[in-house]
Amino acid sequence: MGKEGIVPQNFAKEKLLKMAGYRNRLVHFYAEVSVNELYEIIQNRLEDFTEFLQYLKLFLTDKDVGY
Repeated sequence: MGKEGIVPQNFAKEKLLKMAGYRNRLVHFYAEVSVNELYEIIQNRLEDFTEFLQYLKLFLTDKDVGY
């Protein structure tokens, strides 16, 4: 998404890669995920999704984003 200009490349590298990695952890190693780990993410990382949605909205409404 960073390479295609949908989100800024630094956001893709710093946050989207971590989101994808954690998704894989939840899917493949869900038995190893602790309640404390999930709680920490819910308390401290949900703003990453808000930021992601803002980039998507901007991309969908203005094709000339130019990151």
